[in-house]
Amino acid sequence: MGADLAPHRVVIDSWPVMEWIKRREPARTHFNRLIDEVVQGASVMEMTRINYGEVIYTIRKAPDLLRREEALRSFLSAPILVHSIDDALVDEAVELKSKYPFAYADAFAAAPAIRLGAPLVTGDLEFRALEADSLLTLRWVGK
Repeated sequence: MGADLAPHRVVIDSWPVMEWIKRREPARTHFNRLIDEVVQGASVMEMTRINYGEVIYTIRKAPDLLRREEALRSFLSAPILVHSIDDALVDEAVELKSKYPFAYADAFAAAPAIRLGAPLVTGDLEFRALEADSLLTLRWVGK
């Protein structure tokens, strides 16, 4: 694959995944479009193991067993490249968390996006401050 044909990397937060699973618009449509981009080879969707775990435990807490199993199957079949975290990424996430008022797991979505220079796919308003400070670019899938 030539350099100009390389897939576009995006990092995803747990927020759009949960909105997609819950079938909430506009995130559902945007996320389906992103899945299509991945299937076509135009994009690579990446997520840390921390955010992956956040999605799994949120699904497992759902009260409806049938819906929970369906959501888990959907998530596990999504074309998401899941990365383990290294010590440096933990340090980067901790630094972000110490400066910005978002959830600890959110720092593990922002840190790799910053490291890679890749857009962060989210609809979580708490990331707007990082974009305003020019630390990362958001690919907005929220309202």
